[in-house]
Amino acid sequence: MFIPAVLRWALSHPWFQTPPPRTGGHEHFGKEFVNGFVERCGRECGSTGEGDHLKQQHSVPEQQQKQQQHFVLVNAEQQQLVVVQQHSAAYVNAGATQLTRNMIRTALELTAVSIVASIRLHVGPIKLAGSGSVGGRLIGGRRAGGRVMLSGGGTRNPTLVARLRTLAPELTWLTTEEAGVHPDAKEAMGLAVLGYLTLAGSCGDTLATGAQELSVLGKICHPGVGKGIPSFPKL
Repeated sequence: MFIPAVLRWALSHPWFQTPPPRTGGHEHFGKEFVNGFVERCGRECGSTGEGDHLKQQHSVPEQQQKQQQHFVLVNAEQQQLVVVQQHSAAYVNAGATQLTRNMIRTALELTAVSIVASIRLHVGPIKLAGSGSVGGRLIGGRRAGGRVMLSGGGTRNPTLVARLRTLAPELTWLTTEEAGVHPDAKEAMGLAVLGYLTLAGSCGDTLATGAQELSVLGKICHPGVGKGIPSFPKL
């Protein structure tokens, strides 16, 4: 289960209110953010009594404890250490496993909620293609129809995709594969296009990236004296 208090704390980060274009890097979600996230997860799990629940779940019944104590008294001190280690490990491992699951689930919920919130807050309203000039469906601030293309490793996470569809059922959630681009190939294809534009002397960015003016991106390093590079037509 995800931890609501930690989710609210994470969503309060100013970056989520920043209008696009934007990129979340280590300067926003680096070591400091991760440490705060982990610490709050541990604190919240403890404050909700989950630790006590785990302790009860993995505690040894009273009669069994008496038998073990008798066993320890009869046997050598090394046997006592084994009994203590066994039950301590069971409790510690169970608690750590549940906490890890809660942290991962909270991180997933943060991803899903922030995606849907950003679409509704920043994308629209945008008229859907072919929806007509009057009464067309809109996406963005209001709940309406639309199509979202997913790419990257997240497309292979069924829980994440299911949460997106649950949080925003008015949207159609697809992967870029529906458009002929493998979800894992988007970055490679994008860089190949940018490289081609640079060699062709064409602008490789748009104002949608946040650039103040259009420009040719990158730097061309020539292979050496007497070695030319092929010419590319401008687009």
